Amino acid sequence: MFPASVERAPAAALVANFDRAAVGDTLTLAAELRRGAGGTALAVEVYPEVDKLGKQFKYAADRGIPFVVVVGADERQQGQVTVKSLGAGTQEAVARDRAAEYIVSNMRTPRG
Repeated sequence: MFPASVERAPAAALVANFDRAAVGDTLTLAAELRRGAGGTALAVEVYPEVDKLGKQFKYAADRGIPFVVVVGADERQQGQVTVKSLGAGTQEAVARDRAAEYIVSNMRTPRG
């Protein structure tokens, strides 16, 4: 009854926001992801407040957002992010500069 575009998730990824001291980097990461990869721009949300990760994963799942991107102090130091696929229930450490490419690739061919 509805076109497929209405049934899609509002965003491809949610950037988790759990460290008040790193909010600036969280917003920078969201901007990096929005630029996308391979000519595919990504719709990306940032969780609107600093909160527990579990609550943010639930928010993404309830909204149908397939990926949550987490960058904590360890990931930041290593130049990585953790991408959690809510559909597959998996998570993987990915080089930060390849995170958008990873999400785009896994949107096309979900792993599980």
